[in-house]
Amino acid sequence: MIAKKYTEVTMDNTVKLLVRCKQLLQSRSLAYKTLNGIVIFENTTSQIRRDVDNFLESSPREELMQEITKQAMEDLPKLVQEVVGNIVELRDQYKLFSKMGATTSKGNQVLNVMAYKRRDAMRYLLREYEAVKRLVQVVDVHMPAMPQQ
Repeated sequence: MIAKKYTEVTMDNTVKLLVRCKQLLQSRSLAYKTLNGIVIFENTTSQIRRDVDNFLESSPREELMQEITKQAMEDLPKLVQEVVGNIVELRDQYKLFSKMGATTSKGNQVLNVMAYKRRDAMRYLLREYEAVKRLVQVVDVHMPAMPQQ
C-alpha cells in the first residue's frame, strides 16, 4: 500500500495557495494582453507597409502622409514599448519563460525568452520596428528609437 502525503490545511497554506492563484490569473491576463499586442503590431506594420507602397506608387497625397505619420510616430512606438515591457515583466516578475526556448535567426537555441512563431518575441518586435522605421524614412517620417531591453 502506498502512503499518500497530504499537506495540512492551515491558514498559511491557504494564503500561499491564494497568492499563487492570484499570480497565475495576473500572468495569464498579461500573457493574453502581450500576445494580443503582438498581433496588433503585426497588423499595424503591414498596414504601414501598404500605405508606404501606395504613397510611393501614387502622387503624394497629404492625407496618406498624415496617416503614415500618425501610425509610425504615435501608435507603433507606444505599442512596441508596451509589449516589450509586458514581455520583460512576464520574464522577470513571473518567471514564465524559465524553461521556454526559441531558435535564433542563425539556428541557435536560446532559453528564458518568450517564443513567438518559434523565435524570440522581443528580438522579433525590435527588429521589425527598426525595419519599418527605415521604410518610413523613405517618406520623410522619422520614428523614435526603441530602448534596448
